[in-house]
Amino acid sequence: MNKKLYHASGYLNVPYIIERGNTFTFIIGARGVGKSYGMTDYLFNHRDPKAEKGKFIYLRRSSPELDAVTADLMNPFKAYTDKHPELDIRIEPFKKYGRIKLDDVDVGFAAALSIFRNIRGVDFSDFDTIFYDEFIPEASARPIKNEYEAFVNMVETVNRNRELEGLKPVRVILMANSNDLMNPIFIGLNIVNKIYKMQAKKIDIYDDPSRALSVVVPFDSPISDAKRETDLYKLTAGTRFQDMALDNVFRVDSSAIHPMPLIEYRPVCRYAEMNVYRHKSRQEYYVSCNAIKYKNVYAFSTADADTKRFITKYSYLMFAYLEDHVRFEDAVSLAMFEKLFL
Repeated sequence: MNKKLYHASGYLNVPYIIERGNTFTFIIGARGVGKSYGMTDYLFNHRDPKAEKGKFIYLRRSSPELDAVTADLMNPFKAYTDKHPELDIRIEPFKKYGRIKLDDVDVGFAAALSIFRNIRGVDFSDFDTIFYDEFIPEASARPIKNEYEAFVNMVETVNRNRELEGLKPVRVILMANSNDLMNPIFIGLNIVNKIYKMQAKKIDIYDDPSRALSVVVPFDSPISDAKRETDLYKLTAGTRFQDMALDNVFRVDSSAIHPMPLIEYRPVCRYAEMNVYRHKSRQEYYVSCNAIKYKNVYAFSTADADTKRFITKYSYLMFAYLEDHVRFEDAVSLAMFEKLFL
């Protein structure tokens, strides 16, 4: 266990994670380990939200999610203000968005990714942080069209040309539970396989300064261990819910994994990190997320239109899969394939 990841209380040390220095920080943690509380502590205690350029954006995926948190009972900062009653932090409805107030001073802006594209001509130079809460959708959540592109365009809208002007880029912190490894942002950034390997090898922190990226998937949480003895987790012992809620394990079915020698196959196509090959002598396909790229193989992007073209052109792969003629290198390859075709 990386002891620096946790306070003496056992809760996640979010300021330590954020202050590692990379612009983009992903924190995927089990439930109730202190992600939101720690982020609130960072926003209101480790920086000055009332500073001239210290405002922040609180982002949710959809408008219904945003509408919910503007109610006092659903205030995402409530757990923190309950322990710090001297602070009055709330989100007030403002048209389709929200104003974040600290003691009646505007310190932030609340928005939904699904409608952020409607914001035009706004100067966000006073904002230094974006906090994207619950960025991984649950299985029942409605999809957002071109979700990855919507995310990176939102960051571009807020950040603009700061770095070209010698200023620091806006800091982006994304948090979620480990609901779905195959979420649009991981796929769009081509980091699905990296995060799966972190999980498989129990690696807590991955830093890639060349991409200004940090990913934190904390394991061995003292709080999670303590929660195992509570009634809900006694009830759900051995279930997928406990894997996600306590052990920070993504939903991946590894029962159909059959690693094969790549030399026996020819490349067919590529989608994001996923490569599809056909066997040289058998009517059989192999799906891999290895890093090999071929000059004569078209690489499809994750944009909605390109995804639809890929699924339409290679729809025969779904039938091959149903007839057990597709093999997978690892759980990531399987999960990405099933996300597309099933």
